[in-house]
Amino acid sequence: MEAAMPLSLDARAYDWKVESQLPFVVEGNNVVFSVGDFAPYQVKHVKVYFAGIGAKAERAAASDSDAYQLTANPSPELLALSASFADLSQQEKIQAIYLWMVENIAFTGIDRQIEGANAALSSKSGDCTEHMLLAGELLARNGVRVREISGVVMPRGSDYVSPEKFHDWLEVFDGRAWKLFDSVYGVYGESFDVVYIGFYKYTKVGKALIYQSFRLNNSMRIFMN
Repeated sequence: MEAAMPLSLDARAYDWKVESQLPFVVEGNNVVFSVGDFAPYQVKHVKVYFAGIGAKAERAAASDSDAYQLTANPSPELLALSASFADLSQQEKIQAIYLWMVENIAFTGIDRQIEGANAALSSKSGDCTEHMLLAGELLARNGVRVREISGVVMPRGSDYVSPEKFHDWLEVFDGRAWKLFDSVYGVYGESFDVVYIGFYKYTKVGKALIYQSFRLNNSMRIFMN
């Protein structure tokens, strides 16, 4: 098995420790469990938890790898909409773009195709990836630092990850701290009913979206003895 180490919890970066109901040892970047003997075709379930053990300091400035890559062919409508927020303060820009997204872009459900910011604006709709791309484009064009995040959104108290919980959203820097920005679930700043656990950030290569870790060692491998 291979598990991705969480990178952020509710837009805050953390160091993590591993917890499990079975004994294990940590060997470098690997976690090795002892599950005992079992017969052929027998299945054993091992619960593994990641627990945050302290907030990391925010980055003082964006690195080249954090820079948001704008679409190369923005539509006139996208440019005009972006310019409509230009006279606001940074805090006002974030709030105004968030409210515009919530009020104007419908959520269509999961779609494996990546249509992009222009298509989302043209159709006034999209899945979570299109919401992320359009909002990210509007924010970045207005000078706001943005991270495109992929991870899971979990009900508070839930410890089971299922495919329908996977989600894309944004983290924005408001000048003081990173904040959640999710026009699909209608969350800005702080989430009370659900927990956002980020595993990867996106980076753009041409028309493709590529997963990129915040850390160099972005995964752990779990071996069963």
